[in-house]
Amino acid sequence: MKHIWLPVLGALVAWASPASAQGDVDWSGFYFGAHAGFAGAFFNNEVPAFPGPTDEAGSFMGGGHAGYNWQSDAMVFGAEFDASLIDLEGDSAAGRFQEDFMTTARLRAGAAFGDYLVFLTAGLAGTGKEANLAGLPTDSEFVLGVTGGGGIERMMGESWSARLEYLYVSVPDDTLSSGGTSIVGGSDNHIVRAGLNFHF
Repeated sequence: MKHIWLPVLGALVAWASPASAQGDVDWSGFYFGAHAGFAGAFFNNEVPAFPGPTDEAGSFMGGGHAGYNWQSDAMVFGAEFDASLIDLEGDSAAGRFQEDFMTTARLRAGAAFGDYLVFLTAGLAGTGKEANLAGLPTDSEFVLGVTGGGGIERMMGESWSARLEYLYVSVPDDTLSSGGTSIVGGSDNHIVRAGLNFHF
């Protein structure tokens, strides 16, 4: 699963290679949309005095996003916020660690080629996670990390665009408590998703 996003990124390049030359597209303005895809996690969790979950996990994910673009000649700059549901869980004989939602606030920068936009993006990511030991209370937290990635977007008419993108999300280690026992955990997450946007 570690390299599951590599063939997807290859498909993005192939999809964008015959970029349209139908004329200039103005990417400026507000937009909102929905996305869905795959999330993969590589946990680095520890349950003191017990074997902790260090598994890999994957799940489908989906949510919504909104943003704004500024365009100068072929360069496009923007800001975007999104929120997604995920279901990434690492288990061990003694405990459980789960990430169930994610938000990001990111800047974007890219170049427009006909009706295609190729972009890079980076910013902050917040992840909701919870942990417990078997039979003991569950503790939950919302933690901030960093994210970065890139993608390709194509304008599909005057108001609609479709995109494919990859995001890396770092979920920092922090301490949760289950029945007085500390559980330390975080993860490295890889997101591949497709989206559909409406532009104002």
